[in-house]
Amino acid sequence: MKSKEPKPHQKVKKVYSEDWKREKIRLLEAGELRAIDLAKLYGVATSSVYRWKKQFGTEPPIETVVMEQDSDYLKCLSMQKQMEDQLSTIGKMHIQIEYLNGVISQINKLYNIDAKKKFG
Repeated sequence: MKSKEPKPHQKVKKVYSEDWKREKIRLLEAGELRAIDLAKLYGVATSSVYRWKKQFGTEPPIETVVMEQDSDYLKCLSMQKQMEDQLSTIGKMHIQIEYLNGVISQINKLYNIDAKKKFG
């Protein structure tokens, strides 16, 4: 007959009922237990405790607000402006190169020479 106790090398998956979780979260919200104590006492991850708190807790969820310094925002705007200026400069240079290539092509046709080789 097989024993129901797990062998030392076997992993055991613990499953807790909703009622059990609600009771533990009630204790947590009442201040009788801390999340870390609850996790250690029952061998669960603290992330699980916080997930249960989010699911079954009565307290409104905590809103996450990202705080940043104005200088970070201003740096970002400055870098964005620099990038736009550089892209504009690249566009203008591309137009100039296309124009000069067209002029060289016309000189080659008009004088029947290779202007790039002769003067480049």
